[in-house]
Formats: sequence, structure tokens, C-alpha cells
Amino acid sequence: MNCRFLPAARLWVGPHARLVALGMLGTLGCAIVPPLPRAHAQAVADVVVGDKLQTLTDDLDRIVDQAARAGDHLVEKNGRMLMILTDNLKFHLDDQKTQALDRLSAEAQKALATVDRLVEETRAAQGRMLNLEDYLALDLADTLSFLPLNLSKGKAASLRRIDGYSQIYQPEGVYTFRLVGNAFGPGFVTRVTVNQVEVRALDMRVNKAHTLEFDLPCAAVNGLFLDDRLNRVDLEITSYKAGDSTEGQPYFSHKAKILLLPRFPVEYTLVEHRAERAWSRETYWTAEGRGHIGRRGSVVVSARIPDGCLMLKDTVTVSPTPDWIERENYRVQLYQKNGRVLAWADDLRFTDEDRVVSRTLQFFGAIRQPAVPVSIKVQYRKPTTQIVDHPAFFDSDPESPAPVGRLPFGVSFARMAPNTQSHTLTLKWFNGRKEILTPTRTSAPGIKTDLETLSQFRRLVLTLSWPDR
Repeated sequence: MNCRFLPAARLWVGPHARLVALGMLGTLGCAIVPPLPRAHAQAVADVVVGDKLQTLTDDLDRIVDQAARAGDHLVEKNGRMLMILTDNLKFHLDDQKTQALDRLSAEAQKALATVDRLVEETRAAQGRMLNLEDYLALDLADTLSFLPLNLSKGKAASLRRIDGYSQIYQPEGVYTFRLVGNAFGPGFVTRVTVNQVEVRALDMRVNKAHTLEFDLPCAAVNGLFLDDRLNRVDLEITSYKAGDSTEGQPYFSHKAKILLLPRFPVEYTLVEHRAERAWSRETYWTAEGRGHIGRRGSVVVSARIPDGCLMLKDTVTVSPTPDWIERENYRVQLYQKNGRVLAWADDLRFTDEDRVVSRTLQFFGAIRQPAVPVSIKVQYRKPTTQIVDHPAFFDSDPESPAPVGRLPFGVSFARMAPNTQSHTLTLKWFNGRKEILTPTRTSAPGIKTDLETLSQFRRLVLTLSWPDR
């Protein structure tokens, strides 16, 4: 068999397996005997097979229990998978359980050492933040196919695989499970209970050799699914040789847990980044509108802002003022009206859709120094575009509405405005894993997004799946 090790990452790549975390398949696939840990460091002759198997079982019980309570779902799953390996070893070594380890065949010693190593590595993984990819870490079929389990004459591996270990909520129909192993098929009768309810024989079938499939009506467990957390139900498998199913000893038995994945496994925030019209932060002055006061009469001054701009009306400035003209020694004849020589004839006038501002200065009398200059100006802002954030939401199924801010498995849709330039979708899985999706990062493990452009709007399509089922 061809295989290679990547020491830095402790990953193994082989022809029959995916990339595998924790070094598990590398150890098994290449049949490498690791340094003997813990009790194996003692004289092997001092350790009895049955005691060693019981120690492994007790260790796994503790690991799985602690992981379940702490939410370490990968550790829990790997621990349960290792329970299958340990049950198989118990099955195959049952007639040698009183022997010392050094009396076992080299193949059997290697199998025990490998499982012992995997138990230690699973224990060491407790408490780490789990990546969703890690749920693909242990492929039981590959693992068992590499591990030598034909350790006792006349016996073969009894259980190689459980498919359906994780189930996604569905409102109706059935949940399908598949058991693969030599304890299923011709010559055997199998009893299966889920959550202490026995599966009917009519719901079980053997479609191919050593593969037992069975269906569980959704109604039997749907009430046990939780909105945002895993739940677990008992699975018990007992296989009898044909004719022994009522009073004979079980040929093989195994207890496991089925994970009921949360109905709404992620919480999310979705933000649209829309391009919207705005005004520049900078302000600009218009050119001055100019006029002159003569010996008598009035003058009108005005200023215009560029088309498409925004006039800031409170910045209109007219100079000089009538008071200033009088103060600055412009000698004025003693003719006045209403006590004033100079006065504004009207208020500011805004015309041409607020693009023009003007005002009239009225003079009553005569100025000996003619042509006093008068001017007007105003500030304005230029049009621009800025990106404005707006919250967005996925549509909820009216028949099975999701809690606010959460999403179910499957496909969800979010409608977006035509002027949306970008978006940021933040997802947090129930196991703590956080992903951020954008138009340039459209997928992550278990997540796929697609932005559709429709006639009236744009639509974000989100697909959530669970790779490890």
C-alpha cells in the first residue's frame, strides 16, 4: 500500500482515505506500531488481555461522557467510533482474555497498541476548538478495513460501519440507518432499538451482503430534536445467529448514541453594503456674485451653485453690509428714509430649485464716493456615492419558522436591494465554529452561497449541509 506522512501536521494521505486529522488513519493504514503508551510501558507479560480491554472501555466511557458534557462533538464521535473498535477486539479476543499480552499474536498486539494510541490521541483532543472539517476526521470503514480484526480463528469483524450516526431534522418520512459488518446478512438475525423503541422487522432490509438498512419513522424522534443544541438518543444493536434470536446468546452486540443535529444549527448576521447617493464631506465656495452701489438706487447680487450640488443656506455671506458702508466714511447726503440711508430691500431669495441665492440692497440718498462694491457667495457640497450598511434577513418558512437570527439546514434565501455592492454573512455553528462569507469567499465546509441577479432585485442563496452523516 502506498502512503506518506506529513510530520508537521501529523496527517496521512493514502489511496483509500481522505485527509485525516489526529494521525489516526496514518497509524492504522501503514500498520505502524507506535511507542507503547501507559500500561504497555510495563512488562507486557504483566498485563492481561481482558484487563487491558476493560481499561480501554473505561477510558473511552470517560472521554465520551466528558466530551458530551463539554460539547466537544468531534471528540465524542471519535470516542464512539473507538468503542466500536474496542467491542470488536473484545469479540475476537474473547477466548484469549485471560492470557497475558505477550502471549497474543504479533497481529493482535499491534491492534491493541494501535487502539491504545488512538484513545490517547482522542483524549488529548479534548477542549480544543473544533473545525467543521474535523467531523470528517475518522472514516470508520477505512479504519476497520486497515485494522487486522481476524484475530481469532473462525471469527471476522462484526461491525465495520454505522451510517446515519448524525441525523438532520426532517418534518416527515423516515430516517435511514445502515449497519455494515459480518454480523449482518445471511445466517443472522438482528434486533435494533432506537431510544428504547424496537425497530420493526418490516422496516429492516438486507440489500447486499453484510449490510443491514433500517428506517425509523420521523415521528418517533422528531420531538427530541432541539433548536440550537445537539441531542442524543440510544442505539442498541444485537446480532444473533439464525435460530438463536429468542433464547440464545447474542453473537455480537453494540451500544451507541445517535446525534440529533440542531434544527437550526447556525446563528447569523447578514449585512448589505449598498451604494447610496450622498454629499461630500468637503464644502466649496461659489464664485462671488458682484454689484455696485451708485449715487442712488439699488443693486441686486446673486450667486449660483453647480448643477446637482447641495446649497448650504446657512453659509450665505453678503458684503459689505449697510452698516459697514456707513462706518467706512462713505460720506452720505443727509437724506434718509425710515432712519436709514442703506437697507436690505428684501430677505434672501432662493430660486431655480435652490441653485441660486440673491438679495437686493436699497440706497436712499447719495454717496459722494460712488461705485461701492457689493458681493454675495455661498457654500455647497458636491454629490458623491458612499457605501451604507443595512441589515438583511433570510426568509423564514411560515410552516416551520426559525427563531430570529437562526437558520435550518437546507436552502435559505435573502432578498437584496439592486444597489447592493457587497455583503457580509457571518455564521456561527452550534459547535462554536465561526465563518464569514463574502462575494469573494462563497463557501466553507458545510456552507455554500450564490448571489443571483433577478429582474427586480438580487438574491443571496445559502445552502447549509452536514458532511458527516
